[in-house]
Amino acid sequence: KFPLAMQFLCELIELTSKKEEVDVFRVLVSATDECNWDPVVFDMLVKGYLKLGLVEEGFRVFREVLDSGFSVSVVTCNHLLNGLLKLDLMEDCWQVYSVMCRVGIHPNTYTFNILTNVFCNDSNFREVDDFLEKMEEEGFEPDLVTYNTLVSSYCRRGRLKEAFYLYKIMYRRRVVPDLVTYTSLIKGLCK
Repeated sequence: KFPLAMQFLCELIELTSKKEEVDVFRVLVSATDECNWDPVVFDMLVKGYLKLGLVEEGFRVFREVLDSGFSVSVVTCNHLLNGLLKLDLMEDCWQVYSVMCRVGIHPNTYTFNILTNVFCNDSNFREVDDFLEKMEEEGFEPDLVTYNTLVSSYCRRGRLKEAFYLYKIMYRRRVVPDLVTYTSLIKGLCK
């Protein structure tokens, strides 16, 4: 009954979003003694905020959920990271990642690809190599999305030498470049 539960949570969020005195998270926590409930409700609550485009409120609830001792899934963290990235809230992305590491939510390939995108859009672009090393130390191999993100970013910044170096590395690691890779390289060369 996940879709129905998500629908109810979204309706509840929409009804209360204009009322500052109502905190949906606190209301759900207070109802835990009287209801047969599952902690996954809090994970769904964060997703509900994100689904409604209320990313900053979702981030607030994410912190409240974790501060209260509950957990969220890596999928929810990835949705949150993606939403924050789209709003250009890079510092908040790093806070989410830091909290994930602190509470034991293990990142996956999607997490690292989103964070690679954060690096490429952030002013700390020079630190991306260190991050990729850390990613590999944690057992994740860069995939096509990772390489395309980096190649595109290098080309946008006019750093064609690094872009073509990655292009060669892709072949060595048996990651086959695709249309996105070639389009980025061609655009970089045209500039």
